[in-house]
Amino acid sequence: MSSAAGLRAGSPRRRHALQMPSGEAAQLLRTGVVAGAVVLLVTLVSVCVYNVGVTDPSVSASASRSTVLTEHAPMTGMPGWAPTASPTRTPRDTDISMMVLDDHAAFRRWFAFMDEFEEQAKDEYEKHGKDAEKEGHATRKLASIWKALTLHLEIHADAEEKLLYPKLVRKGGKDAKDETKDAIGDHNKIRDAIAHADKHPVGSAEWWKGVGDARVENTDHLGEEEDEALPDFRRHTSRKEREALGEKWLQFYKDHPKGRGLDLHENHDPDEYVKKYDKGDKK
Repeated sequence: MSSAAGLRAGSPRRRHALQMPSGEAAQLLRTGVVAGAVVLLVTLVSVCVYNVGVTDPSVSASASRSTVLTEHAPMTGMPGWAPTASPTRTPRDTDISMMVLDDHAAFRRWFAFMDEFEEQAKDEYEKHGKDAEKEGHATRKLASIWKALTLHLEIHADAEEKLLYPKLVRKGGKDAKDETKDAIGDHNKIRDAIAHADKHPVGSAEWWKGVGDARVENTDHLGEEEDEALPDFRRHTSRKEREALGEKWLQFYKDHPKGRGLDLHENHDPDEYVKKYDKGDKK
């Protein structure tokens, strides 16, 4: 027997809907309508959930932070810069330690962005010398990035020293004092490296030395803070406390646009700093 004959003999042939009895056709129609309704319902629910997430008050803090950064952060207007806040951010971003991490990401990005112009800027400096910033496109780019980056670094350090570290000293774990001393010392080294670079023409060997030292010191500082000080701080403080400090962090940036009113180049003695803030209540 041929395969075609076997198929005809062993199994019923598929029937077109028009050839089916009316009861079967109606059942298929009902099944299709139900399936379509389910798909439509899932789509509508997804859209509603997305819209709730965008307009949910708990996310509004991230959006407001985006506004604060856009209007007041020193990097505003730099090529490729964009606020980090988005509708998908969680409410935890109002935690000061999370805002600190956002700044850290910006610092890494801008040091990396400088790499793009390094070789061309060195060629321009070899050709134009101290006039390279005026004559060279890449050198002007570097000067602009460096100015914004260092301003942000110093504002960030000042904000940490006024808002985060005083709380860390009093409420951190057994290593909090040492962590704070290390952080203050790191800030001093970063400021010193920035000051060294700023004494020399952009693109010169000594300028690059200052930039390189600032990058190394900053990278070390970020790693230690992220792996030691910030986890310690989160373990010994409540979400409510960190969010309250986060509001103060936002207000600090808003109150001091581009560092206005701050003494950004002032170093601190680590021991004296800890001694000053290792007082008061433990709340």
